[in-house]
Amino acid sequence: MKIFFLTMLTILIMTSGNCSDKKINLNPSKSNQLISWPLDWSLYLNKKITVKGTAVDAKLGALLLGQGTEIWIDGLDAWPVGFYLGGRQGKLLHVTGIVIERNDLPVFVPKEGEQPKSGIALSKESDLTKTSKRFLLKDASWEIIKN
Repeated sequence: MKIFFLTMLTILIMTSGNCSDKKINLNPSKSNQLISWPLDWSLYLNKKITVKGTAVDAKLGALLLGQGTEIWIDGLDAWPVGFYLGGRQGKLLHVTGIVIERNDLPVFVPKEGEQPKSGIALSKESDLTKTSKRFLLKDASWEIIKN
């Protein structure tokens, strides 16, 4: 019984030391099953997953590239220094997080005679709600994959 309490106390002390908002998990792939890059992120909505991808920065924040539609990192404006190398090049990572979706991409239908806007210009026939959707990893943690 004494060993159990000492073990639990040690775990609590070790896990309470890092109070930052963004934690770098030393090995997320051990706590969650690594999934193949999905064609449809909605299949994983509200589920905690680990996926392998490339760190890239964009105007709307940090994102992860893989073999299909990218996924954004919720609450992260950019990857830490040294993770993004320019263009489509960045560190290869295992990222763990909960898949969420938002309809917040800047989309618009241009009107004749109006000044160009910032965002994604769409045709009149486009579904603005569907096109403004993006998937993100909430409460993300990551690990650099060593080559």
